[in-house]
Amino acid sequence: MRPRKANALPRVVKLLAINGAIGAAIGCASAAGMLLTDTGGMATLISQSGSYAAAGVLLFGGFGLTFGSLAMASAVMLLPRK
Repeated sequence: MRPRKANALPRVVKLLAINGAIGAAIGCASAAGMLLTDTGGMATLISQSGSYAAAGVLLFGGFGLTFGSLAMASAVMLLPRK
């Protein structure tokens, strides 16, 4: 058995961090695609509102958090049982 470094993260934490980051990236890409195609008139609504930053943070943050959480949950559910 190899000795573990003092600052090394457990494998499960690395797995969750990587899957969460990938899921968040996919969520942000989905939100960007939704804005580019103007699905539901979302880009039009945001462009006519006065607070672009708040709308962007809420949209991209919501999508990133949701997709990241889904990716982390699926990673946990697909872990092999020992």
